[in-house]
Amino acid sequence: MTLAPESPPAGDPPSAAGAPVMAEVEQTFPRVTVDGVALGAVTMRGDAVHLASLVGLFALRMPEAERARIAQSPAVDSFVSLDTLRAAGIAVTLDHDAGTIALTLS
Repeated sequence: MTLAPESPPAGDPPSAAGAPVMAEVEQTFPRVTVDGVALGAVTMRGDAVHLASLVGLFALRMPEAERARIAQSPAVDSFVSLDTLRAAGIAVTLDHDAGTIALTLS
């Protein structure tokens, strides 16, 4: 599975009225399941998940060498869009109201 983090924005673009746009708020989804097993929580920003928190959940399902490689990568502190996860073969169901994310590995 290869996950490419989203590129960070160059800066906050001004709004149509000329005022700066507020940065998206990070929030924690406390109930995350992977293949039906409750594993913990992840941090999200908009529709993107914090890669380090996701890797932490997948830790027991990843080969040690892959986990170590990702953990040492500067990208580990990036956010990855849900569409990127889906493109990598991970089914994602997000329920904002319940604060849950269900991930299914293909």
